Amino acid sequence: MRTNIPGVWAIGDCIGDPRAPKLAHVASAQGEVAVDTILGEDAVMSYDVTPNVVYTHPEIAQVGLTEEQAKEKYGAEVKAARYSFRASGRALALGEADGLTKIITAGKDQRIVGVHIVGPQASELIAEATLAMRLEATVEDVIATIHAHPTLAETFREAALVRMPVRQNILVIVAAVLAPAALVEPQRGVAGVHHAVGADLIGSAVHRISNVRGIRIARQAGQPRSLFNPASRR
Repeated sequence: MRTNIPGVWAIGDCIGDPRAPKLAHVASAQGEVAVDTILGEDAVMSYDVTPNVVYTHPEIAQVGLTEEQAKEKYGAEVKAARYSFRASGRALALGEADGLTKIITAGKDQRIVGVHIVGPQASELIAEATLAMRLEATVEDVIATIHAHPTLAETFREAALVRMPVRQNILVIVAAVLAPAALVEPQRGVAGVHHAVGADLIGSAVHRISNVRGIRIARQAGQPRSLFNPASRR
């Protein structure tokens, strides 16, 4: 924030830094760095984890890299997961179920390098994603953090769950224990379980199950399969 004129510091749009989004919260952070520097502290402004928000309807918020940028930087170990607000009970109750939360990870530990949210209160939800990236959190860290239900914020954790197939497989067992009568009928598939049980928790679990790659609760070779028989799952 120090200029080429002694004793003069600058913040905001006037600094002309192409790395700095022209946003009020960025200028505010720059002001804090400038004051810390004036007071003799070794403060440095970083733009690596800066949330961007567009106040449209639905709102749009982003922090970190896009999927394409992440692939250019990290290569083949980049993965992306999405969770739709249409699967959020809170979003449905608000009547604002359009949009999704997308998490981009890199490396074997699936460290979060980008988050994109389109949907209700995206400008509020991006704060958790920004903190997660600031702390170099992985999807496992997000999953291990209990989120209140039903909330819009839990869509961030749900998106993280999509990136952890082992945890999703466990949800198959959860659904079976909580709904022992809800065998999947050949004609009805996963949707059959959802309507047969009608419970919010089971509905959420079944939705997660439907995202698990390699596990399809449906017919194979004309034979019905259930949640209970491990040999019947693929």
